[in-house]
Amino acid sequence: MQPAPGPPLENNHRPAVEARQLETPQTETPAAEEQVFEPAKIVGRVGNVLIQAGDLQGAVNQALEPFIGQEPEEELAQQRKLLTKKVLERTIETKLLYLAFLQSGVPTEKLPEIESKLFKSFDENRLEAVMKNAKVASPAELDAKLRKYGSSLDKQRRAFAERTISQQILRREVDFDPEITHDQMLKYFHAHEDDYKIDSRVKWEHLMARFDAYPSKNAARRAIEKMGNDVYLRGAPLATVAKRSSQGANAKEGGQHEWTTPGSLAFDEVDAAIFSIEPGKLSRIIESDQGFHIVRVLEREEASRESFTKAQVEIKEKLRQKIVSESLATYLDELKARTTIWTIYDDEPQTAETDDGAKRR
Repeated sequence: MQPAPGPPLENNHRPAVEARQLETPQTETPAAEEQVFEPAKIVGRVGNVLIQAGDLQGAVNQALEPFIGQEPEEELAQQRKLLTKKVLERTIETKLLYLAFLQSGVPTEKLPEIESKLFKSFDENRLEAVMKNAKVASPAELDAKLRKYGSSLDKQRRAFAERTISQQILRREVDFDPEITHDQMLKYFHAHEDDYKIDSRVKWEHLMARFDAYPSKNAARRAIEKMGNDVYLRGAPLATVAKRSSQGANAKEGGQHEWTTPGSLAFDEVDAAIFSIEPGKLSRIIESDQGFHIVRVLEREEASRESFTKAQVEIKEKLRQKIVSESLATYLDELKARTTIWTIYDDEPQTAETDDGAKRR
């Protein structure tokens, strides 16, 4: 899990190393239909760090921009609220990690120097890419564009500083390269055998006479017979015949079909044939509800299972991600347990699951 972009560090209100227990800000819980907050409105608190709506609006507005004018206002308002909640959740995690950094013993007088170095790192290593992504030619143009979204270049620098510090704390507290044993991988492999099954598959070619392309069913029958005889008796390449006479979906490509797995075709009769006839031989005429078909299997691989030797690289990575994810969640839960956290959404009714799976308020 990578820490999400968080809000800027407060210019003149950096958190103290020992977080003070503040009273929960006296703000009204927003009505369900309220979607947009004033930038200065307090929407959350982590320890003694206040989070304002303006800290979140840049990311939310940028995400919604492509849909403005394309979606109904009511839908946009609902999506704005959902996005704001998600960005706030990520911001809270970043703030928690930043507070952990402060509480790790870093001297307060060192903070301006650390911050300055991180700002410089942003300008040297990230600014060019951010400008390119925003399609602007200068930092001034970038700042102007960001301000339209409710953000700014200064906020981007500060968010980068917070993320960098948060990532350093995570690397210190969480093992991102845990040891994965052979026994763990083997146990996973046997517990997920179905994930490593390989379906049978075929490469094949196809001729078709569609009923709707001929005046009668008999005429379609005569057409498919001629196509088959051109290949079988006269030695014409099936691809040439398909391009000239077939009405199959791939006729223009010479009736050629790449690897196909069972159950993936629109015609059940054709699907059954390509997994049963002998490779290299033309099939008999096959009738479906839309026409007559002749197929030939070029190559077939029978169903099998991926070997443990081949699968273990993927398994190791899956186990690594699972262990890291659990470790991250545990560490963040520990930080939350010892930190006062409040958001403007705390008093909203929570959706719960009933026994029959239905949701209730």
